[in-house]
Amino acid sequence: MGELPNHYQLRLHEAYGPVVRFQLPGADTAVWVADPVLLEATAHLDTRPEELFAFLDPLCEAGNLQVLPADEHTPWRRLLLSVLAGRPAHERHFSRFTTLARDLADRWTGQPDDEPVELQVELQKELTALSLRMICGFALGGAETDTDRVVVAFEEVLTEYLGRLYQVPRADPRSAERAEAALAYLRATVDRVVAAHRSGGRTDRSDLIWALVEAGHSPARIRDTVMMTLLAAHHTTGVAVSWTLHLLGRHPGAAHRVAAELDQVLGERDTPEYGDLRRLTYASGPPRGTK
Repeated sequence: MGELPNHYQLRLHEAYGPVVRFQLPGADTAVWVADPVLLEATAHLDTRPEELFAFLDPLCEAGNLQVLPADEHTPWRRLLLSVLAGRPAHERHFSRFTTLARDLADRWTGQPDDEPVELQVELQKELTALSLRMICGFALGGAETDTDRVVVAFEEVLTEYLGRLYQVPRADPRSAERAEAALAYLRATVDRVVAAHRSGGRTDRSDLIWALVEAGHSPARIRDTVMMTLLAAHHTTGVAVSWTLHLLGRHPGAAHRVAAELDQVLGERDTPEYGDLRRLTYASGPPRGTK
């Protein structure tokens, strides 16, 4: 059984409809939109409330990347998309991604096939941590890095700064000190990877740091970009996959179609290869722009 994600959000929309306004610490008003047409209509909005993202200021050395002015944000975003949306980067890291996902699935089951067990899984927490591990390797260019330590350090930093945004009382008086040490470690790790790229120790040009180095960005902006990539990508990915699994559990017909397609495409294999993705047409969803 999986933990139902975002109980509070579900209750709000059930009670008040697809657009809900509510109070949020750190901002006077927040709005949740749960309607695909409205989301598409607002997708072009580029301006963000600076106050809401001010808690990220200490993480950025070259300007808060979440609220960059358009003349800086547009070329920076275009550069990121050239890597993050590019096939070479995806293909290069794909086998590592599938290994991490399989390891998590194996840990969830942990029982022989003939011993079924009812699972209690903190679905969103587990999948968000999985996403962070994947993105850590992606953002750091697959360098030799203690991924587990990077993940722990990042979670310490994120917990501290989100706690400040939402005004959560500190349970540990040393949490701020530990978060600062963790942030210093993360920046030093990125610096080491950047130095390897600059020295010619890295030859793969498909990763994020290489693109930033080649574009001439400053060390501070490169560190900021890696930090924001970890922050922005891991939570949204974990939530999206959690909701996907939740909805498949609520709609067994769709779940059966996904399972049948996987059986047809993968056969006896338990994980896909990169080339299989284009054949998983139902699991991938309709092409963009279609209903």
